[in-house]
Amino acid sequence: MSYKRMKFKIKPRLRILATILVGAQLSLATPVFIDQFNTDQAVGTLTAAGTSSHSQQNVGAAEVLGAFRILDARFITGANGRKLDFQTEGAPLNDLTLNSANGVTGSGLATYCGSLTCGTAAFNGTIGTVTPTSFGLGGVDLTSGGTNTQIQIIGNSDQIVTIRATFYISSTVYARGSFTIPGDIATHVYQLKFDNSGNTPFTYAGGANSSLFTQVNAVTFMIQGSDSSDTFISYFGADNAPEPATFGMLGAGLGGLLWFARKRAQAKS
Repeated sequence: MSYKRMKFKIKPRLRILATILVGAQLSLATPVFIDQFNTDQAVGTLTAAGTSSHSQQNVGAAEVLGAFRILDARFITGANGRKLDFQTEGAPLNDLTLNSANGVTGSGLATYCGSLTCGTAAFNGTIGTVTPTSFGLGGVDLTSGGTNTQIQIIGNSDQIVTIRATFYISSTVYARGSFTIPGDIATHVYQLKFDNSGNTPFTYAGGANSSLFTQVNAVTFMIQGSDSSDTFISYFGADNAPEPATFGMLGAGLGGLLWFARKRAQAKS
């Protein structure tokens, strides 16, 4: 295991904390999980600029929307021999990761479209090559009949990276949410409201509006990494969880309990 990976051994604790917080939130929701990242899946490690790698897997409807997950990665810049990895890590980590070596930039793309043959063609690491080649989810209602109000994404990174989540009716009718994760390692919660009332609005194309989320036929999730970045996505789904302030209070409460437990342990030692 490289030093870059070893320094993130602390992250399982943060992911466990995030899982606890999400569980507390979702107790009041009817979530539609787009991907729970329970099954290991990886593209081949890339070691040269201009190369790509692809993986497709039937992981079941209980884990991902539409039962199939397609992963694509692109090594964009960097010296030959340096590495770029894109994968889902199963239990106990349960996340989607993009990891690039020093001097390497690249992108990872996850596609959910109901089969193994509807992934994007010739993904070159840019948003212009993300559109699925077919749309087989069958008009999924991510709102659960109006109960869910947002897409929620939880993640962290040690470098600034860009995230783009796109929800399609067809190749020309879609909604896209884009944001950056700061490179501070801390876990961040992003809530993309269907009605665009939040701080991370959707961009609609082809005449789409918020009703699009009641008839989704494909979903793509793209991470555009920066030089030497380790990015982890631990939650991707539709729900009606509380606002970030509530999430923050839950986190502060659990953080206080952890701090108190550590102090007690130190006092006994």
